[in-house]
Amino acid sequence: MPVYDISGPIREGIWKYGDAYPDFRLEHTSAEPGTFFFEIFHGMNSQTGVYLETTAHVLGYETGRMLSEVPVSALVNIPCRVLHLDRDTVYKNGGEISLAVLQKAMEGLDFPEGCAILFEAGWDNWYTPEFLTEGPWLTRESMAFLLSKKPSLLGSDTSAWQKDEPVFDLFAPTDTLLLAPLVGLDKVPGKKGFLTVLPILVEGTCCAPARAVIVEDGGSMTNENDYLSLKQWLEETKDVPLEAMDAFFNVRIGDYEDHMSQWTEHYRWMAELIPEGTKTILDIGCGTGLELDTIFARFPDLYVTGIDMAEEMLAKLREKHGKRNLTILRDDYFRHPFGESVYDGVISFETLHHYTAEEKIPLFSKICRCLKPGGFYLECDYIATSRKIEDLVFAESARRRHRDGIPDSTFVHFDTPLTLEHEMDAMRRAGFSSVELVGFLPHDNHTAMIRCTK
Repeated sequence: MPVYDISGPIREGIWKYGDAYPDFRLEHTSAEPGTFFFEIFHGMNSQTGVYLETTAHVLGYETGRMLSEVPVSALVNIPCRVLHLDRDTVYKNGGEISLAVLQKAMEGLDFPEGCAILFEAGWDNWYTPEFLTEGPWLTRESMAFLLSKKPSLLGSDTSAWQKDEPVFDLFAPTDTLLLAPLVGLDKVPGKKGFLTVLPILVEGTCCAPARAVIVEDGGSMTNENDYLSLKQWLEETKDVPLEAMDAFFNVRIGDYEDHMSQWTEHYRWMAELIPEGTKTILDIGCGTGLELDTIFARFPDLYVTGIDMAEEMLAKLREKHGKRNLTILRDDYFRHPFGESVYDGVISFETLHHYTAEEKIPLFSKICRCLKPGGFYLECDYIATSRKIEDLVFAESARRRHRDGIPDSTFVHFDTPLTLEHEMDAMRRAGFSSVELVGFLPHDNHTAMIRCTK
């Protein structure tokens, strides 16, 4: 089951709450020259990075309880609700999180007493100076409404909380814990989960830096529904003949981009994840270059090599981006040599969900070898939400191949996605130094963004 880290990294230059707070500085040192290396955290304070606080932060030490008094059992596997706020409305109103915005995000959710309520408005400016000063904020009515649900903990991706009217006087008497500012809540696809937050155990403190993760809930029921829906669709289409991969896309060029528009936000997300300073990229299964539309908008001078088997798709790509620094290859990316230490990055978007792990591992190894040291591979693709679904689609693919007399070596268009665990395992076996799930976009538990590093 996916685990989402909603903690932001601490590093030199990180924001602070004002002049009363020291600057954070990391010093590497050792007990003796060349032995027992360790680090000194200069300027570390109880509100450095993501932190958990008790109401003593507002009420004072004599009235509120200390963080060390909160039992660890109350901080592990807390049932939580994640509210994905309508960010267009929030920012149109200057960052105000109104009662109407909260109520809309809460539709269809139950709120058991003592659960954690986390809300996000996409405020993902962790490394910028305005992170503390310009984030979204709650109205007094909104805070009162949240507290009426009797949560044990409130959390958000904003650090502002209040602006035009005070809200912490409502929060303080409730003994509710507060967790902020969080990162990546918008990448948690569902609305229900279990939160674990572990602060540094320092006695006599009202708040402390913490690591927080969410394990998404509701997976079993969702996965079973996915399985039943897919099984029904496969039964309805059981007599449809398989098509060769390139032919399938060539005959659908007319409406291909309209069909793929459902992933518009994923294209933007991929472009945002490409590091500054990237100069060269290989795009495997590039098609008409929908992912490149947003990438070129951000990196107009980027050198891109795109490879695909469908000539009609590549013709559309040439039409759109022929004047860019673009090299187009009509070939099979499984067989085409990529070279050694050639590219800063490699990307693939919705192209690898037709193949087995055994087919993917050599390809992933080839991708890893073609990257420069420290290079990245970004994959955004369809995954099977359970092993049951993975087994079903591979069995059906084998049945249809046998029926149509098509050997395993021939590429056909039939979706056979791996589970997330199997996909990432294939990447690790290919030799990448790190493989991480970046996450999912809200309301989509099928399309994973994965990042690998050489």
